[in-house]
Amino acid sequence: MPRASADDRCPGAVRLHEAADGFVGRVRIPGGRISPSQLGALASLAATLGDGHLYLTSRGNVQLRGLSSGCGQDLADGLYAAGLLPSLTHDRVRNVVASPLGGLTGHPATDEVLHEFDEALLEDPGLVALSGRFLFGIDNGTGDVLALAPDVAVVLPVDGTVTGWTAGTDVARLAIAGELTAVTAPVDLAADLLIGAAHRFLALRAEHAPNAWRAKELPAEARAELAPGRPGPQLDNPLEPLDARHDLREVTRTPSPVGLGRVAVDDVVRGVVAGAPLGSAPAEAWLTIAGLMSHEVPGSIRFTPWRSVVLIDPAPDAESLLREHGFLLDDTDPLATVTACIGKPGCGKALADVRADAPALAAAHPGVRLHLSGCDRRCGHPTTPHLSAVADGTSYTLEQH
Repeated sequence: MPRASADDRCPGAVRLHEAADGFVGRVRIPGGRISPSQLGALASLAATLGDGHLYLTSRGNVQLRGLSSGCGQDLADGLYAAGLLPSLTHDRVRNVVASPLGGLTGHPATDEVLHEFDEALLEDPGLVALSGRFLFGIDNGTGDVLALAPDVAVVLPVDGTVTGWTAGTDVARLAIAGELTAVTAPVDLAADLLIGAAHRFLALRAEHAPNAWRAKELPAEARAELAPGRPGPQLDNPLEPLDARHDLREVTRTPSPVGLGRVAVDDVVRGVVAGAPLGSAPAEAWLTIAGLMSHEVPGSIRFTPWRSVVLIDPAPDAESLLREHGFLLDDTDPLATVTACIGKPGCGKALADVRADAPALAAAHPGVRLHLSGCDRRCGHPTTPHLSAVADGTSYTLEQH
């Protein structure tokens, strides 16, 4: 059935969404990069205006829940003061995922491209027309972001190559809906590649599919026009999107490309990756994380699309404090590969309290990427192969996706 409108119901920091447990606000954090003081501000807003928790999303953004109907101005004021709401008009279109370990593990840093792109996006009034579901990506050459199939993305070069095609050390490649194209540009123009592709999407949407939210919703012939020059030739050593190596018919353990625990390079610990159980933790825990960072460095804390957080050069006692607050530091933890929607009582459509049921279902399906849904909408499900458990009112229906 054709969609009736190009508008979507995605919440933002300004446009809140009403749920069974109050209003929901979604704070876009491009690339998941945030400073300690900004994280502290988010946690304080959750404690004073919401239900006392921060919820990580599958795009590295943050949600506050349990907000009252009259707190919108206080929320916006608090986010603006923290530098987390630079534009009222562009609030919902700042959906950007960037490789969380960029610059730490021998692969290119994405921060400069990310900063340039966000500035260009905020200065472009035409891109306000994008859906709140449209996703930009900046991949450091590992394929972690490309596996999420962003609508438009750039892949940065590694060791003088761009995904196997020798093209010099300063060349980025454009990808559309997770597929590499033949279009390249110098890395210092990578942000322009993204901006240009987004404008072409809006033009093609107006011509072919006025109510499309995502690039994949365009007709195939229109989607090909998103990249000037169209999809490129088969590369000798193409970048293989994560999980493409796995048989889609077989659900196995497919952990996040950003493993939990220490991030070390040449035996030097550069950071720690901590998983938030089912993507959430109380404000007190997030305030503890903010306190682990000795320097007020933008991007020293990075939320990932896999509902974890990367801490760059935290305090020496970081791991013990993270464990005390319930964060996951081991990929073998039963909940490390489990995600879930909000479920009952937060969602009026949910048929089960999926978060309460998650530990038992995880124990029954050890080592499997599992997503629990309170209804057949399957909100927040992974884009990669997983086992789906959908509540049906009495139990759960299991399906491989």
